[in-house]
Amino acid sequence: MEEIEVKITPKSLGVFCVILLFCFSALAQQDKTTHITFAQKASSVRVSYVDRNAGSKTIYSNLASKNPNGLYFALEGATEQGPWWGAPAWNAVPFTPTFNANATSVELPLGYIFSLNSTDVIVSLNADSGGLPGNPLQSWTVTINTGIVSGSCCSVYTVTGSVPLAAGQQYWVVVSTEATSDMYVEWNLNTTDEIDNVTNAYYDGTGWYNYLTTNGVAVGVYGTKTR
Repeated sequence: MEEIEVKITPKSLGVFCVILLFCFSALAQQDKTTHITFAQKASSVRVSYVDRNAGSKTIYSNLASKNPNGLYFALEGATEQGPWWGAPAWNAVPFTPTFNANATSVELPLGYIFSLNSTDVIVSLNADSGGLPGNPLQSWTVTINTGIVSGSCCSVYTVTGSVPLAAGQQYWVVVSTEATSDMYVEWNLNTTDEIDNVTNAYYDGTGWYNYLTTNGVAVGVYGTKTR
């Protein structure tokens, strides 16, 4: 029986990784509630959390702020990918302020997985449109740190701005990508409520859809109380 020797080169390994990620992406497209889990060596990486919200009011947060060494679940998240993968996969989380406010910062964890050329994602704070994300009130281009990979804990990305919010009105925090993006990240899950169903939203290139999940993505919105 003739033996066949297969040599794995860095180039062929890279191609294999792209194919594998594409397969994960295809599965995620079939089930909008699919969460991609990557248990990898990077899970031992620890990134110190810096609280930049001293003096701010918490408008909404499901980050585990009392446990800065475990702000969120670093080993699992919702797929965020650019259209390069065949179709975009974007997610959004709703929140409703209990008081009139001016949102000055948004924090969320994003774990880097893979990209060939793209370097960023788009984070936005959106109005509501019939129970789904509407027009963005403010958007930020967030450069992804490739050193903060999926499995790293517990850094969060922070964006700052000024967005007036009305009490009792629903809004959305959205993570999307640019039109030609090949960025692939995961938006990590919260650890403050792993039992109750929450409604998040998902965009697949054709429109936004609501879905129920028992473990939503992690995010915090902070600012000042206004009249």
